[in-house]
Amino acid sequence: MSYIFKNTIILDKKSLWHQQTVDIEIVNNTITHITKTGEIIVSPDSIVVDCKGKFISNGWIDMHVHCYQAITPLSTEADRIGIHAGVPTLIDCGTAGSQDFESFVEQMATKKTDIKAFINISSIGISVRTELTNLDLINEQELIDIYHKFPNWIVGIKVRASGSVVGKNGIIPLIQAQKIARKLDLPIMVHIGNTPPDLLEIISCLKKGDIITHIYNGKANNIFQNGEHIHALVRKAVTDGIIFDVGHGTESFSFEVAKRALAQGLDFDTISTDIYTQNLLGPVYSLANVMSKFLCLDLSLEDIIDKVTTNPARALKFDDLPEIAVGKSAKLTLFDLQSGVFNFTDSQNFNFSGLTKIITHGCFIDGQYYLVKGGI
Repeated sequence: MSYIFKNTIILDKKSLWHQQTVDIEIVNNTITHITKTGEIIVSPDSIVVDCKGKFISNGWIDMHVHCYQAITPLSTEADRIGIHAGVPTLIDCGTAGSQDFESFVEQMATKKTDIKAFINISSIGISVRTELTNLDLINEQELIDIYHKFPNWIVGIKVRASGSVVGKNGIIPLIQAQKIARKLDLPIMVHIGNTPPDLLEIISCLKKGDIITHIYNGKANNIFQNGEHIHALVRKAVTDGIIFDVGHGTESFSFEVAKRALAQGLDFDTISTDIYTQNLLGPVYSLANVMSKFLCLDLSLEDIIDKVTTNPARALKFDDLPEIAVGKSAKLTLFDLQSGVFNFTDSQNFNFSGLTKIITHGCFIDGQYYLVKGGI
C-alpha cells in the first residue's frame, strides 16, 4: 500500500527539502519519493492525504509519559496520548519496575504507538507514590535480568528523587541507580522536586547523557541560586553533557521559571508532557499544547520541533536519527499553526496567552496513517 502526502511543508533541518512544499510518497513503511507538488503519479491504490497549509515533521517523541495502566489509575491509555494525538513514539517514565515489567511489555505490545520505557529503580514502580522510602525494593539483580530479557524496550532507569518519594533515604536511591546504570551503559532520568535530596547534590551524582526532568519546576529546589541567578553547577551540568527535559506534569512546569532561565541563557534539550490522568484535561492536555507554550516564550518552531524529534532521539540513543529523506523509514507527524488568542496555564496555576497554537492532524507509523481524535 502506498500513501501520498500532497502539498505539505517539510520541517526537518536535516532534509534537503526543509521548509519546501512537496509531495511525499511512502510505500509500505519507506519514503520512496519526495518531489515538487504534482510530480508524483497517483496510482489507483494510493491513499492521498491533502496537506495543504500543513507541516510534516519527523514523528514526535514524548519522552516522559505514564501509560502503563495495570498498576496505577494515574496512567493514561497509550494510543490516546500517542498516535491519536499525533505522537507516534512514547516513553513511559518509571511507571513499571522490575516486578511488573514483563506485564508492561505485554500490555504495550498491543498498542499501535511505538512505546519504550525508563524502568523504575524501585521494583514496584509507581504502584505507590512513595516507592523509594524502602531501599529493600531496589533489586539490582532482578533489574539487570529484566533489562537483558527486554533490551529493546528499556532506554534507561528512572529515579524520582524528591522528598515525598524517597523520604529519609535522600540521595541513596540515585546512587544505587547510578551503579546499575553504569553496569548496563544506560542513562538515568531523574525527577527533581522538593528536598531531600537537593538539586546540586543530584547533579553531582549524574554522568554525561543522564537526564534531569522537570528542569523548569517552580518549587524551592529549583535551578536558581537564592531565587535570582542560575546555579553555577547547573550551568556546568550543561557543559558536562547532562540533558535537560521539561516534563511539564501537574506540578513541575513554571512559565516564569522557564522565562527567567531562558533570559539568562539556560536552554533545554527536550519537551515532554509527564502526562497522566490528573493533568490530561489540564494543564497539560497534549504534547502539542505543551509545545505551544514555548511559542509564548519566543522559541522558534524549528527549535521546538527539534526538541520533540532529533533531540530526544539522540538522548535515547536511537540507532538512527530521524530524517525525512528517500529511502528512510517513515515515522511522521502532520500539524499546522493556528492564529488567534489562546490561553494557557502552567503548573503553578499561572495564566498566560499566545497568538499561535500548534494543532496536530495525524501521524504515520508502521505503514499506517492515524488521524488525531479529540484532545487539544
